[in-house]
Amino acid sequence: MATSGTRTLTRTRDDIIIGALRLLGLYKPGGTAPHREIFDFAADSLNDMITEWQADGVGQWLKANATLYMQYGTSEYNIGPSGDHCTLSAIETTLSADGSAGESTITVDSITGISDNDYIGIELDNNYFQFTTVNGTPSGSTITLDDVLTDNVNDGDFVFAYTNKVSRPLDIEDVRYVQDDDTEIQINSVSRNEYMAISDKSDTGTPNIVHYQPTMTNGKLYVWQPPDDVELRLRFTIMQPIEVFTSRTDNPCFPQEWFNTLKYNLADYMGLEYMTQIDNFGRLDARRYLLIQEKAREYRDKMFGNDTARSPVQFVAAFWD
Repeated sequence: MATSGTRTLTRTRDDIIIGALRLLGLYKPGGTAPHREIFDFAADSLNDMITEWQADGVGQWLKANATLYMQYGTSEYNIGPSGDHCTLSAIETTLSADGSAGESTITVDSITGISDNDYIGIELDNNYFQFTTVNGTPSGSTITLDDVLTDNVNDGDFVFAYTNKVSRPLDIEDVRYVQDDDTEIQINSVSRNEYMAISDKSDTGTPNIVHYQPTMTNGKLYVWQPPDDVELRLRFTIMQPIEVFTSRTDNPCFPQEWFNTLKYNLADYMGLEYMTQIDNFGRLDARRYLLIQEKAREYRDKMFGNDTARSPVQFVAAFWD
């Protein structure tokens, strides 16, 4: 028996839209294609639908580990594309030579993975980070900075660099602080009321409590205690937003097993607009629409039920006297 050997199914935004229009009877192969405006309306509906699903917590595949590099004594951080230094992927190294305030270069143990225009943080003598960007491609063990050092640095001080900040997380979980030996210790996520009840939020030490608020553009992360050592960074799992469709050939930010769910639910989402609309394709049949709704609900329930974290099942013997 010969099989294809292919295990990946692909669809584009317009494939999903055409599938939904076929279900609604608004597109018939060999007939007149729907007006481009109908595709544009359908694209808007598709983006509205998938972003609305985020409120239900859809997307186990969207979870990722992020690292936040904190500043000495700072308890509030903006997490997002224009926020503080939080990334999915960073390079960590140390200085291999002392440096003086006013210098524009540093010498590090390794430049591997560090590129021109990367964000970079350098631990200073005063126990603060200096944040700047990389100027040009590093060479040998030397990194040129866009800003000169504002204080002296010592051999062995901590340095990190990265290219992209995270998107605004919908939520964060599994928060850990990372010690200078790279071991991790779990800390508690608390409600806003619990965090606000802390009397002295400026007392520095080892972080052991966080509260996250998914505010607009950038989320807001509150940390207590604010760090007394910049090598204490935070790692946590973030729920990333679903990527929306911006062009006709975009592929869905969904696993392939969701494609029927997307098609049927888009048809359901758009159907009400066509129940009373008469155009070149005629009126949408009410019985047909009810069948679409039923299948859309079936597929949605199946995939939403499958979109959960897997947990081990443990059986324990019970004994009675």
